[in-house]
Amino acid sequence: MNLLDYQDTFTQDKGEEKQMKKMFYPLACSLMAVLTLSGQALALETALESTSLEQRIQALEKSVGEKKGQASWTDTLKISGVVEVEAGYAKTDFDDPAEDDETTGSLDLTTVELAFDADVTSQISAHVLLKYEDDDVFVDEGYVTWTGPETCPVTLTAGRMVLPFGNFDSRFVTDPLTLELGETNQGALTLAYGFMNDKIGLDVGVFNSRAEEAGEDDTVSSYVGRLTVTPLEGISFGASYSSSLAAADSFNEQVKGPLADDVAGYSAFVTATLMEKLTVAAEFVAAVDSFEAGEIYDGADTEKRTPKAWN
Repeated sequence: MNLLDYQDTFTQDKGEEKQMKKMFYPLACSLMAVLTLSGQALALETALESTSLEQRIQALEKSVGEKKGQASWTDTLKISGVVEVEAGYAKTDFDDPAEDDETTGSLDLTTVELAFDADVTSQISAHVLLKYEDDDVFVDEGYVTWTGPETCPVTLTAGRMVLPFGNFDSRFVTDPLTLELGETNQGALTLAYGFMNDKIGLDVGVFNSRAEEAGEDDTVSSYVGRLTVTPLEGISFGASYSSSLAAADSFNEQVKGPLADDVAGYSAFVTATLMEKLTVAAEFVAAVDSFEAGEIYDGADTEKRTPKAWN
């Protein structure tokens, strides 16, 4: 090989080397770019999976917490009761040496009450009261109450309940005469609304009076209402009205037959608690009109009667 041939060969090899370098550098850069992009994609996918897993764990914890926070109605069930025992002692002195004095005594169970109260939902509650009295067990009260939100202080109650008529506040063991004349426990639908932060309370309702009226159908046509005002803590007064006074529990037993016209009743009451120790209560209950002769108390009565009571 001469010198010219060697130079040509060297020049050719050097050109091929430069050509390989030109091809290697872009290939290396492309490979590094691919590896970089793959690493970024892998990091992004890992971050997304981690975020998604964290979100799913948080959602699961929230769901479990909500289920724990949601109490069943059985968890809100409250049971309460009352047991009344009546004892009595009496001695009769006939003031006659020939006749012995009489002494009597008694001790007996008079009343047992068992109440069940439960919150079915945050706005719906149920109440049932079982009662033992006069050797008989019966459902004295049973109703469902819907309570409106705080922005609308309304309660709607349906079932068997003591109607909003009268107040019947008493500190005695025996019932006051106002209660004997006016307390009415019947199936009804009532609505209660509070004004001025419950300083004024209005109750209205409709019911089917147990008092029979001649020539009238047996329908839900009677109504009742009560207004109570509490201007100061411990002081309250009000008035109430019922379109059927003869529907009252105890007074209805004195009705001798169908009435010519149903007679309404009204009441007025005031209660004041002074120095948290002394309570003064007064109430008056009366019929608006007179009952016809013989309709109440005594069927042979020849005079009209207007029942009234105060306590």
